[in-house]
This record gives sequence, structure tokens and C-alpha cells, in this order.
Amino acid sequence: MNQSAFSVVIIGILICINLPGNAMGAAIENHAIGIKATAMACSFTGVADDASAVHHNPGGLAFNETGTWYGEAYVLSGVSKTKYVEDSMTDKSSTNFHIPGFFLARTFEKWAIGVGYYVSFAGGGVEYDNFQNSGYDLESYMGLSPLTTAAAYKISPELSLGASISLYTGNMGSTSLQEITPGNYTEVETEYSGLAGYGYSVGMMYKPSAEFSLGLFVRSEIDAEMDGDSKVNGIKYDSEVAFNIPYMFSVGFGYKPLPDLTLSLSYTYIPWEKLDTIDVTTGGFTQSAATNYKDGLVLGLGVEYLLSNEFTLWGGLVYGACGTKGEGISPIAPDSNKIQPSLGIGWNITQSVELAVSAIVTFGFEEEEFDTRSLDHDVYMLMSGVRFKF
Repeated sequence: MNQSAFSVVIIGILICINLPGNAMGAAIENHAIGIKATAMACSFTGVADDASAVHHNPGGLAFNETGTWYGEAYVLSGVSKTKYVEDSMTDKSSTNFHIPGFFLARTFEKWAIGVGYYVSFAGGGVEYDNFQNSGYDLESYMGLSPLTTAAAYKISPELSLGASISLYTGNMGSTSLQEITPGNYTEVETEYSGLAGYGYSVGMMYKPSAEFSLGLFVRSEIDAEMDGDSKVNGIKYDSEVAFNIPYMFSVGFGYKPLPDLTLSLSYTYIPWEKLDTIDVTTGGFTQSAATNYKDGLVLGLGVEYLLSNEFTLWGGLVYGACGTKGEGISPIAPDSNKIQPSLGIGWNITQSVELAVSAIVTFGFEEEEFDTRSLDHDVYMLMSGVRFKF
């Protein structure tokens, strides 16, 4: 095989096998954003009463206390455990991750503004040793972080509208060993990073009474592109990955049956089937890979209870139907259906500062129609930080 033909084969392998984009899917949507919101099962569209409303529903910012700054800073730490089974062969991955987040918002008489920086898509990866007894390791990772600015306006005492715009930066990549020619294997590494794209959102909050609230939230599509490189046999090739993250729609309700008790309910829909391919361009060649994603929905039920002037309890339960079509089950795409309980507590150490912690467990599961492949994806998370209001 001459050098130019060999290069074409290498490039073909790079863009056809183990595309980094395969690390995405419904699991890419990171709903664990904001300490209180996360502890309340991310069922925050119809409540949105702290600075994390910048992300969950900017319309809620206008109903915060007039003349008051709201803020929080936190770290989400956890371990992600994945078990992939194919033809009775089992592979396991265990990875640790640490994800920061920060929000700050200010409410005026009718206006409110806010800013946030956090990880809204993925934030981790998988690592398999000796994958499928092949003698090589398989790794994949991804994270997209938006810098978001938001504003809201109270149209009437009962109704507000809000909007935000987000600038996304990210990184993603994979490492594997691939067969170039019969009996000839080499390690293939891909890495992408930098500015990925932008998106916007709109939100509405309606509060006809002190006991009831209704929130609506829509996030736009995000056309993401990242530059990077693919490396084979130590030789780097310029590369680019492009994909489209679909829009998201969420509706939520808040209800206070008692002055110290708040209940929340939310429904979120994401048409993941619209992310039908991942496009990778390497060495002038472009290849599109099918994703086999299914549309996803997330149901959340949350609760907040004020124990005293010092302590507040939060809790919730999430159900997510966010898997792939049977043929799309992948060891590097832990986008399985999930059940996720959560629990949190806040401690007001002063009138303005609250220390808070939330514990979240995700139980994910998915199985192919004929039981030749299955995926279990469990994540154990702890979010801790400080919330403040002054």
C-alpha cells in the first residue's frame, strides 16, 4: 500500500469508527444545575426562585425580592459506573468527575438580570480496560459549558417574561485501538476543544396567587462545532466535529399547600431524534455517523420544607425516558432510561449565607430487543456549595 492510499485508509478509519460524537445522547443533558434545583429533582421550571433561574427559567428572576442580590457557587462531584454487555461479554467503567457552577442575579422593581457559568451537557466520560477482551482500552469524554446572561421583566403583578443567551465552550475526545489492515492495529486518539456555539432561551412565570405558580421554558437548538485533531501512529491530522443539539421544552408547576411547604412538578421534552448524525471532517474528508437516538422526556417531582429559620430540606424523584433505539446502544453513550432520587439540606449560618448540600443517585438501564446488548449506568453525586442573598 503506497503512502497516499495508506493515509486515505487512516482518515477513513478516523471518521468512521468510534466517532467522539457517539459519547452524546440523552445523557448529554445535565439537569443537575443549582443546589436547590438539583435536590428538588431538577423540577424547577415552575418555581425558579433563586439565581439558578438564569438556567431553569429566566422568567422567575422577576419574582425574587426587589432590590436583592441572589447567588450561589457549588461543585458537583461524583463517580460514574457503567456496565456494558455484548454477546455475554461484560465490560465495566468507573470514572470520577468534578463540575463547578456559579450564578448571580439581581432583582429590581420590574426588571431582573442574571449571569451563570456551569456545565449543561455531559461533564464526564467512560474508561474501559481491555474492552471486549480485545487487548485495547476504550475511552471517551465530553463536556459543554455555557456562559449565560439573562434578563426578565414583570409585565403585571402576576406575569413575567424572561430570556437568556448562552455562549458555549467545550471539549470532547476518545482513545481506542483500531485495525487498519488485517492484523495491523494502531492507537487512534481524537481531541476537540474550544468555542462550540451559542443558543438562547425564553421563559415565562405566572403567579396568580401566593400558593400557585406556572412556568414555561424553551431552549433553542444549538449548532455546535469544535476544532481539534486526530492522531494515528503519532501523526496528527486536523479535524472538526459538528453536531446539532435539539431544542428543549419544559413546563412546571409550583404549589404551596402550607406556608413552609412547596411542591413542584415538571415535564421536559427533548426531540433527540433530530440529532440524527454526527459529522466529522478529517483531512478534507467528511463522514456522517448515525446516532440512533430516541426522543426523550423527563418527569420530575420535588419538595421543599422549611424546618426552621436555620434549616431547609429538599427532596425529589426524576424519571427519564431517554434511551437509544435498540441498534444504537453503545458502550460510550450511557444515555439509558433512568430513575433518579435526590435529597438536600440547607443551613443558614447567617441571614444572608446558606451552606447547602445535595445527594443524587442515578440508576440507568437499557436493553436491546434480543438481549444481545445491555447497558447499566449508575451515577452517585454530591453537590455542595454556598447560596447567598443580600
